[in-house]
Amino acid sequence: MGEIEGTTTHNVKKQQWISEAENAIKGSLESLHKTLYEGIKIKPLYDLEDVEDINKIKGMKIPLKESSNSWNINQLLSADTPLELNEKINYAKSRGQHSFYLTNFSFIRKSEDLNLAFQSIDWKEDTLFFDVKSQSDFLSQFLYEQYRKKRLPYIKGFLGFDPYEELLTTGESDLTSKLDFLVDVIHWKERNNAPTRSILVKGNLFNQAGGDPIQQLTYTFSEAYEVMIKLMNRGLSIDLIARHMVISFDIGPHFFMEIAKIRAAKQLWVSLLHALGCENGEEKIYIHASTSVHDQTAYDVYGNLLRSTTAGFSAAVAGVDELTILPFDSVLKDSSPLGERIARNTHFILRDESFLSNVIDPSSGSYYIETITHQLAEQAWAQIKMAENDGGFEERLKTKIIQKELQKSLREKIDEVNDRTKQVIGINVYANVMDPHPTIKMKDSSNQIAERDDTHLSLLTNSHIPLMRKEEKVTIQPIQTIRYVEHIETLRQKANVTKLDLQSKSKIFVVTVGLLKNHKTMLDKVSGILAVGGLSCTTISFKEFEKVEKGVIYIFCGKESDFEDLHFTFIRSYKKKNPGSSFYITSKGTEQIRKEYPIDGAITDQLNIYDFLQTILSKLEDDSR
Repeated sequence: MGEIEGTTTHNVKKQQWISEAENAIKGSLESLHKTLYEGIKIKPLYDLEDVEDINKIKGMKIPLKESSNSWNINQLLSADTPLELNEKINYAKSRGQHSFYLTNFSFIRKSEDLNLAFQSIDWKEDTLFFDVKSQSDFLSQFLYEQYRKKRLPYIKGFLGFDPYEELLTTGESDLTSKLDFLVDVIHWKERNNAPTRSILVKGNLFNQAGGDPIQQLTYTFSEAYEVMIKLMNRGLSIDLIARHMVISFDIGPHFFMEIAKIRAAKQLWVSLLHALGCENGEEKIYIHASTSVHDQTAYDVYGNLLRSTTAGFSAAVAGVDELTILPFDSVLKDSSPLGERIARNTHFILRDESFLSNVIDPSSGSYYIETITHQLAEQAWAQIKMAENDGGFEERLKTKIIQKELQKSLREKIDEVNDRTKQVIGINVYANVMDPHPTIKMKDSSNQIAERDDTHLSLLTNSHIPLMRKEEKVTIQPIQTIRYVEHIETLRQKANVTKLDLQSKSKIFVVTVGLLKNHKTMLDKVSGILAVGGLSCTTISFKEFEKVEKGVIYIFCGKESDFEDLHFTFIRSYKKKNPGSSFYITSKGTEQIRKEYPIDGAITDQLNIYDFLQTILSKLEDDSR
């Protein structure tokens, strides 16, 4: 192929490029390298050299889907009655959904309820994803009804639960009975030619507890390994266990990292099966992914549209089997039909309009993604082996190692929000004080167990349907699952409930010093910080300050040089007349001023805005008493 007319080509070597880049940035290229809190090193440029060593490692090839990159549209449905559930399933099917994700079955108490709730299901075409949690009686009842109607061989999907979920979230569980029940269910399904999977490992929980990608992978596969070992000790083969297992992950908004996380999970799965001597080493991992509730916000909920779409895009590119995209208002008490509709339609945009289902492993060959995939898998595998040397997943829970590591990671995320190292639109930056105050959804209560009559349970027993037996409970310290912006939202709601947000404009004064061009940027910053707490302020010039009589908070805003010409001696006399008043100053390098005068604090780039706003609200509360 010849050269394009008017151009010349050069075989530029990498070292030449580095030299030119360093001249441009006037420093070393390594100054642009950064290490994320996951411990992953990120460079500004990746090339073939970064992946050459990876390609030589045996067993590092990612198992791929065989025919397409498509996934099941697995939207979560919730209802309070069998009739409502039937209507929702029917409506979802009319909109193109054919995989149904359910977690709450407490309203289904008898056969008539079950038949009504699922009468719109096409048992040969539709796919089920039933996470029954602690509602084991429902699973027994459902299996019995499908067995009686000879549907079992046709039903596709997942019918089961995560045996460790209750222990992780509540701190106690009859773990032995859950594992025994799983064994009974798997044996029964195999005898009755029921192809649905039964074992769920919910890596989602570790994301919701604040875990970084390495921690999510480590704890998820540590749990998977523990479950596999315990089930093998109960007589199940590793091949059978692998065929029944589903791994579930939450997907966050960090596009490339989340793609790498799912791809690393596929590598770890292969390593796990090989370590356990699985004869069918090609048994592919079955992954359910959900966009992360951990990253959603209750204020400025439309920003969640962007977060969920990006997360869904990552999951699709990474090649998951089931995908749940949460509605943008799913954290609110009353999520809307609009939110559900947009979430469902996002699948069609990604799958059918963007053609992501047509390319198998589209990120393969990206030097950047391949490198961080390898780093995640390598570090997580090392941590998994270390966990096994410490006694395994359950032992690390009992000794609180996992809880402490998750708390540390969550604390780091919260600190980044508080000092605005991590910017969350609508929460700690660009907050809108005019946003309506939402009613936030309470914690999931789908572990509630429906009461079933003795006659029904006797029928199940006589039909040899598996039932869970109660055993002695294991107890640990539960993990804390929260959204990392909840504390900011709680602060803002407190301002609303106490009416301090309405009073703030007449009690918080920003006093500008010097020329507008000198204080405008800082004035906007101060107003923005107050808005994070739902508070407003009145802006006045320094000349107007003496006319204010009933202020509580005064923030002097200006350049450092402007403050040098001021004498803050008036603060002492003002505080004597108004003991509840507080004074703050902006700008760096004002330590000497704060030493000389009774100034309560400074607003700088290092400010912890959460602590600052808590203090402001406390002072406003004291004044309003």
